[in-house]
Amino acid sequence: MAMPPPVMPEIDFYNDPIPDLHDRLLEMRKNHEGVVPVRAFGSTTWLVIDHDLVDQCFRDYVSFDPHPFYGQYLEPFQGRTLLTLEGAEHHANRMLVQPSFTPGTVRKYVEPLIEPTAHELLDAIDGQDEVNLKEAFCRPFPFRVITKLLGIPVQDEAQLIKWAFEMINGMFEPELAIAANKLFDDFIMPIVEDRRRHPKDDLISQIVQMEIDGQKLDQEAILAFLRTLYPAGGHSTSLNFGSACYCALANPQARTEIMKGEAERWAVTQETLRWEPAFGIMTRFVTADVTIGGCEMKKGQLIFLAISGANNDPKVFPEPRRFDPHRSNHRDIITFGRNVHMCLGRHLASREIEVGLRVLFERFPQMALAPDRPVAFTGTIFRTCEDLWVRPYGASKAKAA
Repeated sequence: MAMPPPVMPEIDFYNDPIPDLHDRLLEMRKNHEGVVPVRAFGSTTWLVIDHDLVDQCFRDYVSFDPHPFYGQYLEPFQGRTLLTLEGAEHHANRMLVQPSFTPGTVRKYVEPLIEPTAHELLDAIDGQDEVNLKEAFCRPFPFRVITKLLGIPVQDEAQLIKWAFEMINGMFEPELAIAANKLFDDFIMPIVEDRRRHPKDDLISQIVQMEIDGQKLDQEAILAFLRTLYPAGGHSTSLNFGSACYCALANPQARTEIMKGEAERWAVTQETLRWEPAFGIMTRFVTADVTIGGCEMKKGQLIFLAISGANNDPKVFPEPRRFDPHRSNHRDIITFGRNVHMCLGRHLASREIEVGLRVLFERFPQMALAPDRPVAFTGTIFRTCEDLWVRPYGASKAKAA
């Protein structure tokens, strides 16, 4: 059976910015049963927008095994990382690093890094009338946390952030990604060797001491871990944190909830992760013939799993574009994926957002969006606002004398 023609053929759902993504998803829901043919990569592919169907696809490793896609599009740039490993090898490698990212470990070992780091960055905007919060705080904050966690010198932060964004962008700019991964390797290898000889209380020291079946990891395995952990530990969280700061600034009730307590901050954070997730779409190859939502999919076809569609499905989240921290089903969001490839750093990312929002509004309780600088969300694979201009001291702009 041939693929039907794409809806909205004027849009490429891989390359185009699509600022009105949610309006388009809403329009699709009126005429389709959760699976829509769209244009991407210059051809027609399936876009799954229904929450339950996206969830089903993530859990079905027979029909939608992620490894062929990651192997083709990520392994050439990052090597054999957790995303490209399969079966027992994936399980063994994941078990090595998973203890470092459990909720208990995050609170015990990472928490002491998060709040001081937030204050360091916010010190730099103290006294400014207007600032791009995305550049000054949202982007560097998670990167600085993961930098300290790994034990990398913070003075190299700007260069590392640049490499990280290039490393993770291999699908769009492969040559730049290959070069950035090489530069990252050259930078990090002396640090790895130093930790072999002189272990410290940091994550790199833990990684070089890890063993599988009694054997310590070789150099390439260690570098592969770090090529994943560093960019992933900063990139997606920086996108999510930018969206979270916008949500908190645009919705006065959210700020009130943030300052109430831990449970309320958790709820606000989960709602921001639902409302505009950093990964609007995730990609898979169909790995076995299957019928989803009444649509016949053939092995080898490319499909898009719309995280933004799933998280804004009105059957699961009524009035989905209404920001509501009091929803009772935040655990149904699919922002961090499902199954064995569910994001390893989800607890760290959520905690960074919770603490970052609290510190932001403790320091700047009157902070407001700059009224003459509109905020635009763009992208599908990666989705966030590029700029977030704020007035730290509110409408009056200037800090009180």
